[in-house]
Amino acid sequence: MTDDFNIAAEPVDIKKQYQAQADLKRRGSLFQVRLDDEMTQEMEHFMLKNGFNRSQALKYILYKFFKK
Repeated sequence: MTDDFNIAAEPVDIKKQYQAQADLKRRGSLFQVRLDDEMTQEMEHFMLKNGFNRSQALKYILYKFFKK
């Protein structure tokens, strides 16, 4: 007899399993930073002025910084 079927095992949530796999794939391209209060205000002003969300604003800033 195999252990493939375990009645005591937790039910598998397909959506959570898919999300976990997607997170693992993206983990290498994830960057996080904590800003001080002044920089946070500047970033929020930049976002509002340009109609960006956080991700869009950071991508824009990094693109402009690394563009040659």
